[in-house]
Amino acid sequence: MAEPILYCVEAPDGVEVPWTGIKPNIQSPDFDQGNFDRIVRFEDTLECLRTDKGDPAGIVQHPIVIWKEANLNTPHFKEVCHRRLLIPKVQFFFFHSLTGDTQLVNFLTIELEKALILTSKVILFDTSETHNPAQGVHSKNKGRPYIEEVVFSAQVIRWKYKRDADPCSADHGSELIVP
Repeated sequence: MAEPILYCVEAPDGVEVPWTGIKPNIQSPDFDQGNFDRIVRFEDTLECLRTDKGDPAGIVQHPIVIWKEANLNTPHFKEVCHRRLLIPKVQFFFFHSLTGDTQLVNFLTIELEKALILTSKVILFDTSETHNPAQGVHSKNKGRPYIEEVVFSAQVIRWKYKRDADPCSADHGSELIVP
């Protein structure tokens, strides 16, 4: 089972609805307090384009897509999208647990700078299926949360990887500046 993915947002100036994270409730000393939110699904696609002859022709960074539960941050994303505001920074934190350890370690961080929300939509799972536990009929979608899909583009994308649990060890990574 995959470990949680957390994210946090540095809200743009002038928003009426502030971004408010939650306490993530995970076992990691760097993330046990603070304003984070959880991601249900994450997509990041970087594509190397080739010519007909197979030579490199360029790089395409596709928009980053997240699914999160619709919650108190949904109105913030709607306002930022509607007003076309640039978000100074969005950070995504990926975790794994070391063998035999219950404490989670942040091993990968993806940072977006000057991010723009391209779309924000709320997804409702099909709840029209019959759900009657007394008769043994269970809908797989009953009780599932509403999901918000948020699609980001950014002027700068940074991928940072930490090789071990030592918080003093150096990050290794790369940066893409999108023209």
